[in-house]
Amino acid sequence: MVRVVCGKRDLQERRRPSRGGARRSHRARPCRDRLPVSLTAARSRKDERAGIRSPHARSTCRDARRGRASPRRPDRRERNGSLRPSLSVRAKKELGQHFLVDDNILGVIGRLAQLEEDDVVLEVGPGLGVLTTYLADRVAQVYAVELDPSLGPRLTERLAGRPNVELRFGDALALDLAEVAPGVRKLVSNLPYNIATPLIAESLDRLPDLELWTVMVQREVADRLFAAPSTKAYGAVSVLVQLVAERTGFHPVSRNAFRPRPNVDSALVAFRRSGLPPDFRRIKRVVEAAFSHRRKRLANSLELAGLTDRAHAEAAIALLGKQSNVRAEELAPPEFLQLAEALE
Repeated sequence: MVRVVCGKRDLQERRRPSRGGARRSHRARPCRDRLPVSLTAARSRKDERAGIRSPHARSTCRDARRGRASPRRPDRRERNGSLRPSLSVRAKKELGQHFLVDDNILGVIGRLAQLEEDDVVLEVGPGLGVLTTYLADRVAQVYAVELDPSLGPRLTERLAGRPNVELRFGDALALDLAEVAPGVRKLVSNLPYNIATPLIAESLDRLPDLELWTVMVQREVADRLFAAPSTKAYGAVSVLVQLVAERTGFHPVSRNAFRPRPNVDSALVAFRRSGLPPDFRRIKRVVEAAFSHRRKRLANSLELAGLTDRAHAEAAIALLGKQSNVRAEELAPPEFLQLAEALE
């Protein structure tokens, strides 16, 4: 039976007298609330007031009984088998730097890139060289282009002993990538966020021999590349990529795979070239002009971009069997080929 004692100061516990007669009570000295406190608790409270703390020796006593010392628990890097480089280099936000530090994602990149021993690979933005070393150990040649020269000593040290890596410092958007990476067949990169979209768009025709792209980009960009018409994500880069390639793989990537940790999600997207339409440069100008004023009608957008006058644009749109008030996002990629031809 459990006794419930109410909070009344004049209520005392009644005890049954012992059979052996009256004996001296061994109860602990009552505290202010008239309730008894054990001697152990009283000593603990006294020590606490005096600022005395006893060491916690639970594990020591346990190990002493077992006759051995407790081994050090492996840290997270050792448990996961990760070989993350120490980040003594500060990432530069203005360059869109988020260094890949999770070795576990490298296997996914290798699978999507379908790496083979005779591959010639271009990497843009090697950063700390985590992906670069992985590629160099599996393919014939790696051409790496890095914008930040301050990473030079770190990259040189990490890539030592790998003669199949050629490192070039410069702006990948300004360099002639066909000259920088002769014979390249695959683009495998963790692309800096601020150049991902223009670099992909430029590589479609600036590297005509490129067969396969495997790129790490923001999740928003990855969704945009193969978005469907009449959706919010559908835009100029969607049309250009889908005119040239077909998607072969997609893999979301956690923010924890990068240092510093980005504020947006990322994804790996892989796509293979299906062909390059003739006069692609002109088609690109038409597509970019069509989406240059997204909220405008297609004819108005083409006129505002300076590509043609409104009457000519409306006549070309009519040849496609579309209404004059159609917008760019309503046209499928093949219809832009017809539009470019009708605008000649």
